[in-house]
Amino acid sequence: MEIFDLIFSHFQPGVDPTLWHQLSRVNHNWYKAAIPRLYHQFEYNGDYSQRKRLWLFLRTLIEAPRLAAFVQTVDLLHSLKFTGARSYLLAALMCEEHDSTIKHAIQVTGLSSLGPEDILDTLRRDDRRPLVAMVLACLPNLDTLYLNVSDSDPYLQLIISQSVTFSDGSASRQRFRAPAFQRLRRLFTAPDDQEDCRGDALQITKNQPLIYLPELRELVIISAKINPDIFAWTTIPNKTAMSLFLSNLTLVLHESSDLKGFFLLLESIPRLTSLSVCFKGIASSAWVPWGRKALWDRLQRFQYRLRQLDLSGIAFDRSQPQPDLTKYCPPLRQFTKLDSLNIEPLALFGNCARHNAPHQLAEHLPQALGQLTIYDGGLLGGYMSHRFIPQFDEQLESIAKTPHPPREITVETRRIDDVLKMLDMACRKRKITLNLSGRRNLNNGGMFSAFACSSRRHRRPFNPHMGGVLRDIARTGVNSLTS
Repeated sequence: MEIFDLIFSHFQPGVDPTLWHQLSRVNHNWYKAAIPRLYHQFEYNGDYSQRKRLWLFLRTLIEAPRLAAFVQTVDLLHSLKFTGARSYLLAALMCEEHDSTIKHAIQVTGLSSLGPEDILDTLRRDDRRPLVAMVLACLPNLDTLYLNVSDSDPYLQLIISQSVTFSDGSASRQRFRAPAFQRLRRLFTAPDDQEDCRGDALQITKNQPLIYLPELRELVIISAKINPDIFAWTTIPNKTAMSLFLSNLTLVLHESSDLKGFFLLLESIPRLTSLSVCFKGIASSAWVPWGRKALWDRLQRFQYRLRQLDLSGIAFDRSQPQPDLTKYCPPLRQFTKLDSLNIEPLALFGNCARHNAPHQLAEHLPQALGQLTIYDGGLLGGYMSHRFIPQFDEQLESIAKTPHPPREITVETRRIDDVLKMLDMACRKRKITLNLSGRRNLNNGGMFSAFACSSRRHRRPFNPHMGGVLRDIARTGVNSLTS
């Protein structure tokens, strides 16, 4: 097989899957070499033209578990999206065509406790949540998953809870397969709020304990709301270190988030090396009971591990007084491994009392920082800067004048204004790369990451016709659409 691996190594990434299918038909040896690559990745974006693919994929997983073992990357973003009234007709036909497959899948994936007939009725209404849950439950070697999660998904919640708790409930006893997600290392999730566009949170609760999946290395959650009660769930094994391997975490916190849940999460993770958090939706008043120092106190646990830190939206609302009464300096200078830092000036300034202007910002930075991104935070326009940070323009200049300045500095702005002139000149003299960038071109704690933008790309505005169709189906059933 080594010779096949050598041949395939010269193929371009993203090669057309039909090529692997053609190669698998050459002979037995080519089949053994090509099939793992053919089934390595599955992508389904919910378009009407692809609707049958998800049903056929589930049939393959049920009828050929050996092939299911080859699947490692699955992209189901937008798999639940609404595609018009004709989708209900197709869903009814798919349920009829794949009736035996669905009934068998309900049993082997442990969903029978939710009622097989109820699940079939749900699928006939073109609600794909049970279908997605059954697909995911049939992938024993799943490594990477991209997924939109609806606000209330009992099917996925049951699959996840079985994966974490190994409960002795009736649903678990009916499973013929091992729990799902046992080898999942990279999880990218965002809420599916296409029905009303209210911006629902992606809830992390006892019913949806995504943070406790055992092999997670990287976790990205958009619009996250972490329920503090999840950390008191005594049935979770090893709850004090709930994810031993998790090292890369990105959270865009929902506006209704409780900071307590986020802080408890930071206290529970043992070995972070990369952290991106967006607090943009969190009201300034939510920080009052804690103060920003509470965040730094918890981050200091990672001062010898953290290599990348991106904090967006933690600066106080400039229209309100700063709630932090405790004097403190952000302890970033002690973060000896930190190579990349994205932060707002006010967050970097903290409530400094130890250093003198114009060197507070520079004194708070770690030495030999590779990359520094300065988010706007409402100060880079110039007119508010001196009110909150003394000698702000000189503070920025001082960053470039330190003995070991960042090799590259990026500023969230589109032009060099008066506040940035001194920084620009200092960077030129020190041969430091200075980049100017618009807000949406920066990560902003994950808010504008590639995944976050992709998760929103196919989100549609509310469709009044969709509501009418749903009401018709609820009143008269699917057959009304054919009359």
